Amino acid sequence: MRYHNSKGLVFRIEKYMISDGSGIRTNIFLKGCPLKCKWCFNPEGISEKPDLLFFKKKCNLCGECRNDCKKNAIHIEGGQLRIIREICDVCGECISACPTGALKICGELMTIDEIMDEIRKDEIFYRRSNGGITLTGGDPCKQPRFAKDLLVECKKEFHTAIETSGFAPWSCLKEILEYSDHVFFDVKHMDSKRHQELTGVRNEVILHNLKKTSEIHPSITVRIPLIPGYNDEPENIRKTAEFVCELKNIYKIEILPYINFGISKYEMLGVTYKLLDVKPPSSVLIRERVNIIRSYGLDSNVMD
Repeated sequence: MRYHNSKGLVFRIEKYMISDGSGIRTNIFLKGCPLKCKWCFNPEGISEKPDLLFFKKKCNLCGECRNDCKKNAIHIEGGQLRIIREICDVCGECISACPTGALKICGELMTIDEIMDEIRKDEIFYRRSNGGITLTGGDPCKQPRFAKDLLVECKKEFHTAIETSGFAPWSCLKEILEYSDHVFFDVKHMDSKRHQELTGVRNEVILHNLKKTSEIHPSITVRIPLIPGYNDEPENIRKTAEFVCELKNIYKIEILPYINFGISKYEMLGVTYKLLDVKPPSSVLIRERVNIIRSYGLDSNVMD
């Protein structure tokens, strides 16, 4: 194959997915994201490099990992194992030494051929359900060359889709769009200052790219992650709907209600989760926000 030597950093492959495009799909999660959303559901996908995950409940404090760490990045203090991540180079020696499986590297370099071989195992499900492949993350735009190469191969056989934050040079995004049958485009907040507070970046590039995408791509769904107290105010939903109404080829805004199942991932990464007090939005609030969107003549649904 033309791209068999191209490699990308993948942190998860999920099969039998039904929420990220038509039919039954396989989702390929690429590492690296330009945003650092306070609520991120996949924090292990933010870094562009492999991460060391620590499963605290599996650890018996035997110290074998500490003994094998050449960087002296693992310590046992006060009955707790602590990883000094600033000096850890994720070499994997500690993983080989751990007898309980409490340590794991998140992020694997994979070739196009390796991923295609994995995808083809479920070819029959894609055919029967009009399903396919979705690139997500992280954000595919952080590995644009690999994402494009992979989509080129996937599109020869299957329906393709991407999910993106849209924060990327237009030239990179445009190349990826060419091989994507559908685009899920995230819009976190319409106020640029507030967007920066929540995600670490302003939203001008994102909105510009959404507009450009709508001019050349025939199949787009805008997604809003609904985070109580952060972006769920009616005015933000109205402004999002107003903006989308002025664009071509976008007829649907999908709501992604906040869920807190990602909290354990932050612990595995040694990162403090700052939204512990946030609760999932009520069904009443979700319905009200969906109705706001529909009042603008747009289709809207809630992602399960």
